[in-house]
Amino acid sequence: MKKNLILTALLSLALFPRAGAEDPGNKAAETATAAAEAPAPAPAIRVEKLAVGTAVVKRELIGESRVFPKETASVYVWTKLKADNPPCAVNFVYYLNGKKVREITLNVKFSTYRTWTIKNVSVGDWKVELQDENGAVLASAAFLVTEGTPPAAGTEPEEKK
Repeated sequence: MKKNLILTALLSLALFPRAGAEDPGNKAAETATAAAEAPAPAPAIRVEKLAVGTAVVKRELIGESRVFPKETASVYVWTKLKADNPPCAVNFVYYLNGKKVREITLNVKFSTYRTWTIKNVSVGDWKVELQDENGAVLASAAFLVTEGTPPAAGTEPEEKK
């Protein structure tokens, strides 16, 4: 009988620790749970090229430039990416004269990926940023849609990486 009583007491202590008592096993479990609930870092994405042109044929950019006449109805912003852990997503964020005018999200399905967006454009200074899922700028390209004759060489907007 004493053995059963002692065994029951030991089991009770093991199953129901004292209130307020610290249990290192529980702390480890809490830490593991907190780590599991923390948002995972965005997958690493490297931009091999980001460029602006007038068309895409067979997944390659055509008419690459940084200056376009006003008769250009739309431009293609093309990029080649390397992703460490696909699938993930990237955002193409367009600015006209410093004001955000459009954001397009595209999925990156493979570790090496070419993708593009098409944007109707009007006269002005344009910039497009390629951002990761957290909004960090991976690369950007500036381009100009001109009213008249394109500016002389060397006065085109600069591309940033």
